[in-house]
Amino acid sequence: MAQATPGYSRFHNLSNEALADAIGQADAVLKGAEAEVKALKDEFKSRGLLTAAGEHFTVTRSDQVSSRPQTDQCIGCLFRPRMDDAAMNPPRFLLNSHIGWGVL
Repeated sequence: MAQATPGYSRFHNLSNEALADAIGQADAVLKGAEAEVKALKDEFKSRGLLTAAGEHFTVTRSDQVSSRPQTDQCIGCLFRPRMDDAAMNPPRFLLNSHIGWGVL
């Protein structure tokens, strides 16, 4: 079995400056992707969909139900403004791939 050489990563040959640029670029791509996913999920929810299947993925939305006891909410309302249920329990999305792997 092949063993990895200790101390080396796929970024070991980057200068400090190039590493900083790579981190910044990856972070920008990630934030853009997160914003895109949020907008897509908002559209999915606004259409009232619970499930949709495409050519490669199936997406299912399920509303989370809070398992907190009511006393926790009553104590919390003494110290902070009450948040609505949608803010406390945002919907979850389950993404299944038709090609054998899934993403939560």
